[in-house]
Amino acid sequence: MPTTPALPEAVACPKLPRSMPGYRYYAGFSADFVHDILSLWPKTASVLDPWNGSGTTTRVAADLGLRCVGVDLNPAMIVVAKSELLSDSDVAAIHAQAAAIGKLGVQRHEIDLSDPLLLWYDRSTVRKIRGLQKALLGRVTFDDRTVERLSGSEAFWLTALFQRLRAGVSSRRASNPTWLKLPGTDEARASIGWPELKRSVAEAARCARSRSDMSGVQVRLGSSSDLADDIRGVDLVLGSPPYFTRIDYAVATRVELAALGKTVDAQDALRRRLLGTTTVPRVSTILLPSVGRTAQTTLDAIAGHKSKASGTYYFKWFGQYLAGYSASLEQISRVTSPTGTVGLVVQDSYYKDVHLDLATITTEMMSARGWHLHRSYEFAPRRSMAQINPRATAYKGGAVPHEQALFFRAE
Repeated sequence: MPTTPALPEAVACPKLPRSMPGYRYYAGFSADFVHDILSLWPKTASVLDPWNGSGTTTRVAADLGLRCVGVDLNPAMIVVAKSELLSDSDVAAIHAQAAAIGKLGVQRHEIDLSDPLLLWYDRSTVRKIRGLQKALLGRVTFDDRTVERLSGSEAFWLTALFQRLRAGVSSRRASNPTWLKLPGTDEARASIGWPELKRSVAEAARCARSRSDMSGVQVRLGSSSDLADDIRGVDLVLGSPPYFTRIDYAVATRVELAALGKTVDAQDALRRRLLGTTTVPRVSTILLPSVGRTAQTTLDAIAGHKSKASGTYYFKWFGQYLAGYSASLEQISRVTSPTGTVGLVVQDSYYKDVHLDLATITTEMMSARGWHLHRSYEFAPRRSMAQINPRATAYKGGAVPHEQALFFRAE
């Protein structure tokens, strides 16, 4: 059984740096923060990130030779996380394919008019994109089972394509960084020429690097609220749940999901399953588990707020979030060793003038499951969703939210 290490007095800020190479994910960790934590644990320890996202936890674990499972419900994020776990043979294959891409003639794949990429790109461009996918990967659609089985090199090429497609629709991004607006019916779709498409994808090969030891690292498609039965005895959980604000990570990856062949209906179904979804169930009430005193007080304040839709849509949304979060913490508690550590990065926020104190809510939920707050680190966030909406300051008086890394151990 691994020795439980002492936590340091200070750790690096978990927020991503303003500039960084590769695929940038809004909700990602900084590698320095993850390294500061994971490097404390012995090689025999097992690590879990139940909201693995773009895969910083699994990537750093591979660099340190730790056993780690990263779980995420979004297949686009599974692809991105896998693209960071490259073997020496993957890198060799990537470089060989990159050289071949430069000599590749125009690949035009016949497409169906229901292809979800047509929502963003014109028909000629989509035919080329699908042709390049066919040439590189042998297929143009990727169901969940296929995504889980992707090799590192296959995931790398898909991620390189994701980045080019994201850049092509950057004008569709709203002030909310997790929101991507669809073009109107009469609006022109984006276009990418074949030379540019080839060049931008092939150039990504320069960033391909292998990891030292990936024998114990897995990236799995799954939900934090329903972890697989074979995940057990975890020594360290390190993750960041979606913040207690209306952010929509499925919408943020609409183009990536379209590149995988996910239809609009499939994207919407995924969106409704994610913790923090901005959709709410079409029912008048939500059955809530015991969510703790602070969570219940917060819900009561939202339900009774005088602003529009507070007692209907917003009450249901916050209640839905808390129910899903509670279920996730129950699963995390179930799979973590009694001598293990649970590390969660959370940020407080505001609904109008109602303080959404996710750190206290988390602490109370964990305490109800037999975990006490062992150490916390506080950071001043560079940005928050509340700062995006200038009307919000009329309620909260310019209060600055705080981000905290909370580490729990069994009582």
